[in-house]
Amino acid sequence: MAKNPLNTALMSTALLITSLIPSAVAVAGEPKGEEHPAPPKAVTATDHYVESWVRLPSLSATKLGGEHEPVTIESSKGRLLVIVFLASWCEPCQQLMPEIQRLERHYQKLNTDFVYIFSHDTRDDAQGFMKEFNLSNAYLANKELLKTYHEPELPSIYVGDRHGWMLQRYIKTAATDLAKLNRLLLHLAAY
Repeated sequence: MAKNPLNTALMSTALLITSLIPSAVAVAGEPKGEEHPAPPKAVTATDHYVESWVRLPSLSATKLGGEHEPVTIESSKGRLLVIVFLASWCEPCQQLMPEIQRLERHYQKLNTDFVYIFSHDTRDDAQGFMKEFNLSNAYLANKELLKTYHEPELPSIYVGDRHGWMLQRYIKTAATDLAKLNRLLLHLAAY
């Protein structure tokens, strides 16, 4: 029997996501138990759908440009969520911002939300960066948020689907990753 290229691509993506997801993230269908859950079971390649998906962890951060109280950010049902971890002092972040913003403007019309999380930054520096690049949906990370996402190297981008499941992540994002992100969003926005 010939292998379906779409199934093979989906399995490859599922294997990649499963291998990259931190063990602190609860897997759907598993009970929430101790503070440090056991690592996920080993995944083997099959021609079937994955048995469990990983939820995109909710974000608790402080909104920049607004009140100084922490807020919880969750993906809105029916909308894709792109989380960009960055810092004002991060040179690759500065270089990639024009392209990230271009993607945001394009996919914003197609039910996609972009959220910018400043890691290891001061409030003043983050707000200066936010004003320079005219970011409206920016937050300052706290230690718990960074721990949940395992201190991602900057810049990093996480993508959640319309039901709150993690689809992809790009650690130490490069221009080639933004091209992949564009293709992913183009495919997802079509549905």
